[in-house]
Amino acid sequence: MNRKLELCKMPGIAPGQVVAFVGAGGKTTAIWRLMRGLDGPLVFTTTTKIMEPVLPPDGALLLSPQPDPARLSELLARAPRLVLAACRLPQLYSPTPEHPVPSLPYKLDGLAPETLDALVASLNEKQVTWLVEADGAKGAGLKIPADHEPVIPTSAGCVVVCAHLDVIGQPVSDKTVHRLAQAEAIGLRRDSPITPDDFARVLTDSRAGLKGIPRGARVVALLTQRDSVKLHPEAGALAEQLVKSRKFDCAVVAALRAERPLLLERALRVAAIVLAAGGSTRMGQPKQLLDWRGKPLIRHVVEQVQSVQLDTIAVLGHSAAQVRAALEGSDVHLVVNPDWERGLSTSLRAGLAAAPDQVEAALFVHADQPNITPELLNKLIARWRESGASIVVPTHRGQRGTPVLFARELFDELAAISGDEGGRSLIQKYPARVSTVEIDDPTTLADIDTLEDYHAMTLHVSRSTFHVSRSTFHVSRSTFHLSHIRGLVSDMDGVLWRGNQPMPGLIEFFDFLRRAGIRFVLATNNASRASREYVERLAGFGVQVAREEILCAAEATAEYLATTMPGAGVFVIGEPPLKNALAERGLTILPEEAAQADCVVVGWDRNLSWKKLARATQLIRGGARFIGTNPDRTWPSEAGLLPGNGANLAFLQAATDVEPFIIGKPARTMFDQALARLGLEASAVAMLGDRLETDIEGGHNAGLATIFVCSGVSTREEAEQSPFKPDFIFEDISDLTRAWIEALR
Repeated sequence: MNRKLELCKMPGIAPGQVVAFVGAGGKTTAIWRLMRGLDGPLVFTTTTKIMEPVLPPDGALLLSPQPDPARLSELLARAPRLVLAACRLPQLYSPTPEHPVPSLPYKLDGLAPETLDALVASLNEKQVTWLVEADGAKGAGLKIPADHEPVIPTSAGCVVVCAHLDVIGQPVSDKTVHRLAQAEAIGLRRDSPITPDDFARVLTDSRAGLKGIPRGARVVALLTQRDSVKLHPEAGALAEQLVKSRKFDCAVVAALRAERPLLLERALRVAAIVLAAGGSTRMGQPKQLLDWRGKPLIRHVVEQVQSVQLDTIAVLGHSAAQVRAALEGSDVHLVVNPDWERGLSTSLRAGLAAAPDQVEAALFVHADQPNITPELLNKLIARWRESGASIVVPTHRGQRGTPVLFARELFDELAAISGDEGGRSLIQKYPARVSTVEIDDPTTLADIDTLEDYHAMTLHVSRSTFHVSRSTFHVSRSTFHLSHIRGLVSDMDGVLWRGNQPMPGLIEFFDFLRRAGIRFVLATNNASRASREYVERLAGFGVQVAREEILCAAEATAEYLATTMPGAGVFVIGEPPLKNALAERGLTILPEEAAQADCVVVGWDRNLSWKKLARATQLIRGGARFIGTNPDRTWPSEAGLLPGNGANLAFLQAATDVEPFIIGKPARTMFDQALARLGLEASAVAMLGDRLETDIEGGHNAGLATIFVCSGVSTREEAEQSPFKPDFIFEDISDLTRAWIEALR
């Protein structure tokens, strides 16, 4: 693999990681360059001795053998580039002319590794990157460590093994090899020229380059050279040899003093295949699109995978267009599996077919596992590299889980599996070729199969109630109580009024909310009206609300597009309030004859024509994003149910084979905006509505309690039989008000 890779993007170099540098020939320079290239708070420290560097403008120095974590955190907030050591040694030292980093004439003594491990644990949530010089070489190009070396903290998640290519061909001496006394044990002879095989042997020997590596750590070979233009003649072959040994995740060749240091990179390529094609039949909705901490679940899982810097492939199937939209902007290879309904095996096959030829192993990650971590993925890869196993499986107390890693030698057999089966048959077939990684916390391996599973996670149920096996997450929705609710997201049509008639008890309902201090946002999927119109309508019914307490689909759509596609050219099917809302947020409203568009926004339009639908069809087929303000199939009126915007979307979806990205209920976007206005956590908020497929389903997806009233579109019988069962059912808001007052007594 010849792709250019920045030094700060090597495997294992990531925010929150502890990266230890060992060996010879470039450790300090590499750390210094990373200090300038990495984002976020960073600590440069040592477990040996280093020259005291001249601090960067945003740097600080802390000297203490037992640093106080609070003091460290305070310093990092003010100076995000911190140099940390136990003390300054009293002797004066003169940096050699060859010393690559601007330094003062002092040496700093390092911290004890256990002290460093404790600091890392204390600041774990701060996402501090720790760069640790854990070895010394006195300017030599190769290092054979003594018994007490290197001093690598156990918290290191990545170890960078350094060596200088320019020593190849030079005689073995004190100038080229540090700790010459240990050199003969691994086949180096004094005064003999250093061969490429000698060089590789030093790096791959567990008594030399690989000595003291913590189990599960990523291992990177950093091969340095002085020439910043011409690659060392042995560089490519050595990098390839080191990676093929499976003892290194990556081998990088760099001229560290050059403006652009990276010259070559070879990596032990592992693909992560995210399986996201399923129909979520037990869930009743696409679980890939469930909200997880403010973003779609599939995006969260993909980002966890990408933080490990793997070749990432996502296999889509059911709701492919919506899942694709949820991953927009992420650097992931998307593959659509048209045969997803024929079982999991078809997605395995599609993912493997998309994997680059150079990939040596594949991690199969399920899109419904929100708790997988980069640490887990790194451990699986490290175990495969260390053990040589064909299959690596995470386990908890003997029970297998996922993700599972399969080596290339099993790809053909994986691709031959049929039906709704993953790789279980191969695990059973080749028990001697399976290695396991024991996981202490079973929730790491947990997946989401049902809404109960989802609520158990999002509502912060005690971690001890989770189990590894599928469908064993449980949470009782009966634990909700009206007295717990501090905020309300409420639909309007069918809940507060029908047609031009207010519902009985409307004024009393709002009087109660104000007296009880319950915040509310009135959220409607109607994109044909502006919020001021709802303020005026409620005022006509004797209820005073502020514009900020109204969230209509038109404004929610405008806010979403202004954030994700600022200034975009938009073709609109919809009424003036929708167009006005979009224009007010800086979006360009295109004419009806527009030949191109960035996106097509479709809302309810009482002047809808075939001509508009035809133009929208052409634009969507031409690549424009397809955005629906809301999916309501019908519109309640005094005359009965009339066609809603969902009917318009269905027409266009049938004509384009593209699913719309929905803004309004039940999609998460509108709920996120409503919760932001309320300033409350989802667990303190309820959704009040009359439609099961938008209000109640959407409330469930967003982690809200749900209150259903029988005064609108859906009936009590439908609510009781729905897969999205409401937490409370009332006849109307008058009935709800009485019950709520009673609950607060």
